[in-house]
Amino acid sequence: MMQFLLFLIICVLAFGDISGISLSLGAGLSAKNLLVYMGGGWLVLQSVLGQPVKGEMKTVRICFIVLIAYATVTMFIANGIIHYQGYRLYDSALSLKVLLIDSFVVFLVFFHGTRTTADARSLLKMILFVVSVANLFTIAKASGIIDFGAEIADRDDLLTAGTRIDHDRVARRAGGSGIGNPVGCLPLSQVCVLSGCD
Repeated sequence: MMQFLLFLIICVLAFGDISGISLSLGAGLSAKNLLVYMGGGWLVLQSVLGQPVKGEMKTVRICFIVLIAYATVTMFIANGIIHYQGYRLYDSALSLKVLLIDSFVVFLVFFHGTRTTADARSLLKMILFVVSVANLFTIAKASGIIDFGAEIADRDDLLTAGTRIDHDRVARRAGGSGIGNPVGCLPLSQVCVLSGCD
């Protein structure tokens, strides 16, 4: 069940990035978040039913918890004591959830959701497959074979070009796996893994 949820999260993220379709279900909630929190709930359920989660990577978890606690305390201080002009508690709480809490839950779900080496290998193969599909989509769109989905111009080019993008001027391409440089590096890093090297 957990492996299926992890695969589904990866596919949903890739689909949203490749297609350019917003998967938002409301403020602070998206299809990805729904699946991630389902995974978190499944981990809690497994732990309660007798499969305890090992206390690994304590330093990372402690850092996340301290950062979330610090952000929460300063958010309430800014709202209740300092009274910044135009400060909205709702917007700050939403940013805290999206930027920190969601990232923490994603870390926990993916780290503790893979309990064996076989789980980790199958998850890595799934990620590589999805990234390969995203790269093929980027190449096909840059070559003019297809003409739908998310814009693939690099983020810097999007900012400088305004709303209309001059595709002849754009030198680097962004795709489903990120901005220009990662899109170029990922296929090279995949060659070794896909060919069976350790």
